[in-house]
Amino acid sequence: MQRASRKDLSQWLTQLSGKSVPTNGMEKHCSNGSMYCSALESIFPGTVDMRKVNEQSHAEADALANMRVLQAGFEKINMQDKIAAIDPTALAHGQPIATMELLQTLHSIQPTARRREQLHRHRHRQRHRHRPQHSNGLPRLQPLPN
Repeated sequence: MQRASRKDLSQWLTQLSGKSVPTNGMEKHCSNGSMYCSALESIFPGTVDMRKVNEQSHAEADALANMRVLQAGFEKINMQDKIAAIDPTALAHGQPIATMELLQTLHSIQPTARRREQLHRHRHRQRHRHRPQHSNGLPRLQPLPN
């Protein structure tokens, strides 16, 4: 799989969050963890409890709390192994290698989310496909036994 460039990741985060994410200084911009939580929530809606995310603070304790919320989100979608090797303290300090690794991970699972959504829609259509219907679109009722 091809890895995204810093510029691509910056543009992707800007698109997901609606907030400008600079290519230079992206690590510091993401260091409190709220951007990661927002990205995961955008990719897999309902996985991150955004009420628990502190978007304003840049204190290390708050950043680590946000990282725990992010980890819980990954656990919800059974993908905790994707971030197991990434050090949350390094992310909170804005370490470039850790930041880029997590952003690459988030960026790479986006197609997985789309495939899951397509599969869900396909299964939903399959379940509802064989219901006989009247010309008015309502399901036919089975006659009651006598």
